[in-house]
Amino acid sequence: MRCLIAVLLAGLVLPASGQVRVVSTDRLPLPVDHVWSAPRFSPDGTSVFVTTAGYRGIWRFTPATGSLLQVCDDAGAGFGFTVSPDGNRIAYRRTLEGVPMNRRVQEVVEVDLSSGEQVVMASGRDLPVPVYAGDRVLFDPSGTQKTMVPALVPGNAVLGIEETKIAAVVDGVPVHLDPYTSGSYIWPSLSPDGTRVVAYEMSRGMFVADLTGRVLAEFGRCDAPSWMRSGRWVVYMREKNDGHQITGADLYCVRPDGGAPVRLTDTPAIELMPVCSPVDDRILVATPSGEILVLTYREEGR
Repeated sequence: MRCLIAVLLAGLVLPASGQVRVVSTDRLPLPVDHVWSAPRFSPDGTSVFVTTAGYRGIWRFTPATGSLLQVCDDAGAGFGFTVSPDGNRIAYRRTLEGVPMNRRVQEVVEVDLSSGEQVVMASGRDLPVPVYAGDRVLFDPSGTQKTMVPALVPGNAVLGIEETKIAAVVDGVPVHLDPYTSGSYIWPSLSPDGTRVVAYEMSRGMFVADLTGRVLAEFGRCDAPSWMRSGRWVVYMREKNDGHQITGADLYCVRPDGGAPVRLTDTPAIELMPVCSPVDDRILVATPSGEILVLTYREEGR
């Protein structure tokens, strides 16, 4: 993280009343020629993948070297891309340009990050985003949004959203979780210990459920939830808007079994779509102006 530019703004770090607090905020020194968005860590935490505000293209930034590698320049590639567990490959969905909308063509592409070699894995009119489950890319070659095949992966995994339901693999078996019966879900993710799911139901807000779909805790409007690597907290954003645009957004966290939320930030920056590192105590957020911030937090009493 030596190449990060520290954001030294007085009053940005709160001595949170809970057991988590943000201890520093840094800005990734990315070029200013793009409005960067949707950051995520590589599985080993050494790189950050980003796209642009319009989801065009994907880049990999390595803070230790300052290297910025453009993986692709495809339209729509930055929406829901996925990185292999070993960090060597990336898969995404692109929408081919120059094709009339009534004849839209999408492709699922896998890229070897070392060689840059691309392999088109599927083509169709309306493909779901791909996801790695283990070292396999799961996608729907027919374009009918039925990505899962029994026993493709051992153990548990959350694959995303299919027809508004949570697509998952539980003990190697594909399932669709619908905790609220005919619910409409976004932002699902599996807990680090693989036993619970956090997601957001459009009319009820954030909740945590077990892998049978039984709701364990409800939290109301808590946007873009992300598990801390310990599994003891879920980070989310709470935004303000004037009915037309976002005017503010700060980060909070809460225990997955309920309890009072802990405010992590109270800043002039608008901190959007938090994503926690899987290997250390960092959180990525984007701002509307295109900055990518890295917040380092401390869990106390672990």
